Parts: sequence; structure tokens; C-alpha cells
Amino acid sequence: MTLETVKWARICRDLGHSAFFCAGQLDSEISPGVLVPEAHFTHPEIVALHQKCFGVHTRSAETTEQLHELRGRIKAGLAGFVKKFAIDLLVPQNVLTIPMNLPLGMALTEFIAETGIHAIAHHHDFYWERQRFMINAVQDILDSAFPPSLSSIKHVVINTPGRRELAQRKGIAASLIPNVFDFDTEPPAMDEYGPRPARADWAKARRHPDSPTDTPRLTQGRRACRRVGATPEGAARQARRVP
Repeated sequence: MTLETVKWARICRDLGHSAFFCAGQLDSEISPGVLVPEAHFTHPEIVALHQKCFGVHTRSAETTEQLHELRGRIKAGLAGFVKKFAIDLLVPQNVLTIPMNLPLGMALTEFIAETGIHAIAHHHDFYWERQRFMINAVQDILDSAFPPSLSSIKHVVINTPGRRELAQRKGIAASLIPNVFDFDTEPPAMDEYGPRPARADWAKARRHPDSPTDTPRLTQGRRACRRVGATPEGAARQARRVP
């Protein structure tokens, strides 16, 4: 999510807007911003709640209280962020899509409903696309917050199947903005996971689909290339020259 968040922030700034961040973890790329530790899905309290809510069919009253207590804490942090930077548009990145952090989705939904602040909810992978979320004790929360249907929220998805499913399941219309690579940017430097890839390897990797649901489209594109006597690699080079 950091990569997409940074790209959206850069585009907003290029258009003359200011961009600020509110997250459970901040670094040099995600700044300036406000840190809300409970917004991170690895926060101990969030992890504990997650285990109580998925893979089971019912939840206790105590779990419900914990969900709302954390929702309140996160909403307070979000309100402080909006006030500090005079925010007039929120761009939640996948947090209203996949329920890795239930209280965060609840807090955002409630804050947007109460304030009417405009938001662009950027959706990558919905909970119904993941088998591990199918058995749960929080369907009421999933229905209301993942994603919410509010008049001040515009929805953006990264692929056509996601847009279709969102419309069918929630009655929500969404715009389609596929994830794209910045081909003018060099591959990342070496990190703790291993050495920097060679340019040839990076070129192969960056042609891979950015989402499993894009694979059929990639296959269809290659078939179309073969029918007209072109190679996928040549088509990719030509596509990169299109403004």
C-alpha cells in the first residue's frame, strides 16, 4: 500500500494540492503526518481482536466492546489529523476494503458519516475475494464499513472484476484506475530481503500483473498480440510510449 499511497500523493502534489498522511507507521516517504499506532494491522490489540472475529460464527459482548473502544481511539486520532492539517479530502488506501483492521474501518466510516468530509476510497482486494474472511462473526461490520456506502465517498477499484462485484454486492458504482508502474524510476536499492535485481530480471518482474485478477487480461493481451504478429514485449514497449 505504501507504493500506491506515495504515487497518489505525488500526483496530488503535482496538481497543486498538499498531501499529508495518517497511518499506523510513518517513514521518510510517508510524511508529514500523524501517527496512530492502533491504525496498524499488526498492533497487538488489533491482532488479538482479529483472531476473535474470523474463523468463528459468533462474538462475545466483550469483543464488541473492544471493537468499539478501539474504534473510538482511532477516530480521535483521525479527527486530530484532520484538524492539524486542515484536511478536506481523505484517500483511504484499501482500509475500507479488506478487514485487516476492523476498528480502523469502523472509525473511518463513522468519521466520514458524522463530518461529511469528502473521500476517495481506493480499493485493491475486497474481503469476499479472500477465503479466510468467509467465516466470521462480524458480518454486520463488513456490511456497513467494508466498504461503506456514503454520499461523500467516491470509490476507485483497480480492475474490472472488482468494479463488477462491488456493484453487484453493494450497489456501489466505482471508477476504474489500474495500478501502474513508473517506468521512469529505477529499481529499488538493496534491502534486507536480498540484493538488488539485475535490470533484465527487473524488466521481467515489472511486466507481471499487479493483481491476480489481472492475469486473464494479460493472457488475452498476449493472444491478441500473437494474432496480429506482434510480441507481448514489443506491445509493452509501445504501450509505454503512449502518453
